[in-house]
Amino acid sequence: MKRPIDTMLEELKRAEKRSKKEFVKLESSFYKETLDKFEELQIRLKEAVESNDIELAAKLNEELTKAKKSYDNFVDIRLKKLLAAVISPTISVKNLTKEEAQLYRDVKELVNSFIETVVRGKPGQESVVVREEIVIKEDTVEEPKTMESTSEEFSNEEIAENVEISNERNKDVAEERYVLARVIARGVKIALPSGKVLELRKEDVLHLPEKIYRILLKREKVVDIRPSGN
Repeated sequence: MKRPIDTMLEELKRAEKRSKKEFVKLESSFYKETLDKFEELQIRLKEAVESNDIELAAKLNEELTKAKKSYDNFVDIRLKKLLAAVISPTISVKNLTKEEAQLYRDVKELVNSFIETVVRGKPGQESVVVREEIVIKEDTVEEPKTMESTSEEFSNEEIAENVEISNERNKDVAEERYVLARVIARGVKIALPSGKVLELRKEDVLHLPEKIYRILLKREKVVDIRPSGN
């Protein structure tokens, strides 16, 4: 016999609450299917009321009320755990649904941007915040994997073609504008005029010298993520 949805959601809520370091595995369509079941119950409840079946209406109303309460609590627990996972490497994100994985990436990017610009940011500083990647496969989210050797390399000579280097290079670097950008290519290695090599992954967020940023933008390797109006 199929268990009532309120019982299933209550058990799921308790399991999620007990699991401190990882997420309970859900079907990829869990959220949509649950909301669809709520809608079905609501329709059945309306029909029971219209047919004056008081006993059935009372039963359906109780099931729907309990189910929604358990569902709200479950989502609340899971959301808090997801936000904690953004800043805590001890919480595994391998069991996120597609909706949750997208939220995780978006929040992770905002946090990295905040750290880069507010906590670590200095004028003229060449710094990179490496963004954790998660790969969605069917209804699971896997931990970051080693990046394949598909990175495109930009040599010093190639950069030098577009960036003027003179005896006053240090002064130029100090005065140059920096752009907050997000990497959209799978992998990019940049040999900067200073000799430093930046190895970037897709979705990394970093400050780039504007001239180098324009080179990468032209090649569709990065996009500008500065707030509108700046």
